[in-house]
Amino acid sequence: MTNKLGMEKFKRPPDMLSKSLPPQYKLGTICHEDIDLIVSYWEPATYEDLKELMKHFITSYPNAAVYDTMREPAQPVSWVVSSGMGILYHLYTMEEYRGKGFGMAVVQELTQKLLTKEISPVTYIRADKTKSQNVFIKCGYVKMNISSDVVFSYC
Repeated sequence: MTNKLGMEKFKRPPDMLSKSLPPQYKLGTICHEDIDLIVSYWEPATYEDLKELMKHFITSYPNAAVYDTMREPAQPVSWVVSSGMGILYHLYTMEEYRGKGFGMAVVQELTQKLLTKEISPVTYIRADKTKSQNVFIKCGYVKMNISSDVVFSYC
């Protein structure tokens, strides 16, 4: 069986759930008041039209974020965004929060949201972003050699 893009539909493997987050962290979606902060960390957002595109993705399509609830107000520390076609963009974890599994948590959460909508997620990662590539591999994505960037499809 295939999805709307003609890609094979995949089911979430039972072991895909990441270990639970420490109590001070909450997994959810990007809050409206944090959109400008999150867009500011996206490299292409130096162009106004791309900044607006990322805002559109955040407000219109599924996303996932980990928030540090010990800060007042709670602050996003890791996030990932998707397009209407299920392309994952802008995986980012704040420097001081890296290595704690938050990137995996948001990728897994967003992947599940897309699979629930019968969308097979895909991401494009620059070849020099090996840490991001490793996060997606650990989350069940498979590398596809079809462009100068590294393309991963979830399966």
